[in-house]
Amino acid sequence: QAGMYHELGHELCTPPEVFQRVINIAKGEEKVEGLDAGAQILPKIYNVVEDGRMEREMSNRYAGVAETIAASCKVFPRWHEQVGEGVSLENEVVWPLLYTSLPYFQMRPEVREKMTKRGRALFEELEPVVHKAVRGTPEEALEASIHISKRLQEEGALQVPDAATPPAPPPPGTQPSSPPQQQQPQQQ
Repeated sequence: QAGMYHELGHELCTPPEVFQRVINIAKGEEKVEGLDAGAQILPKIYNVVEDGRMEREMSNRYAGVAETIAASCKVFPRWHEQVGEGVSLENEVVWPLLYTSLPYFQMRPEVREKMTKRGRALFEELEPVVHKAVRGTPEEALEASIHISKRLQEEGALQVPDAATPPAPPPPGTQPSSPPQQQQPQQQ
């Protein structure tokens, strides 16, 4: 039920025109000064911020939503809490930002302590941006998402694949796929 409330929250609380701007920016159809490679991560970052904003709105708007989402967070913890050496800077920052944005989760102090110095510094810089945005409008969530995407870009924290690099080969033993054959109509 919490998952239904969450997805319904996007339908009721996330304006399609704001999300369309997110998509346009990500596709390069709308330019944002200072946002280059970071534009590709904007939909992910907007979802991080908007998840927290709209879950709060749904919880305030409809009876029973807050209790259901909060209970779900206790039953189904969604974050693996992987931080520190060996974790990409993007993952070390973005996952904690998501669970900071959501109203019924919080970053455990022991997880924060395990973050790399660089990851913790960037997370702690962006944490107040998220805190403010999740209590604002969808447009403010977008502006915060653009800011966060720019900072990740500036820090070189993006895991954006190079379009010029060919994909990795399939694992050994994998059979190449062939297009489906069209069946010929049977004659009677």
